[in-house]
Amino acid sequence: MQQRNFMAAEVVYRKAQMIVSDANKACNLALCLIEQSRLADAEVVLGDVLAGRYQARDQQDGKIVRKVEELLARIMARTSPPGAGDDGRRGDDDDWVENEMLALLDVAVKQWAAPYRKSNRRLPVFEEITPIYREQMAC
Repeated sequence: MQQRNFMAAEVVYRKAQMIVSDANKACNLALCLIEQSRLADAEVVLGDVLAGRYQARDQQDGKIVRKVEELLARIMARTSPPGAGDDGRRGDDDDWVENEMLALLDVAVKQWAAPYRKSNRRLPVFEEITPIYREQMAC
């Protein structure tokens, strides 16, 4: 998380939760989700913490509750009330950008792979063998 790579941090915290789940890791996971603007997912994780599904370490119950409240306040600050000027398109824009990037990557991969994908699926080395050598190789 210190490197601001919240997608990788999310994966790490989810795997850590599979090994030994605790409330502090769940709060850190929620923070990663908030930073990725995945507010609904973060609320679910924080709801699980408040419901007591994760154990807090020794004498940390009060600290965890304060941390959960702080994270929920951050979520509420990011969600704008209706008619506050933000038309709620942030998620749509993110989806559009992601879909556009995926389409461009598909095009790039197809262009890169095109020279190697001739009519028959042979390696480029074998494509360069002339017909004369093919006859000699058959003998």
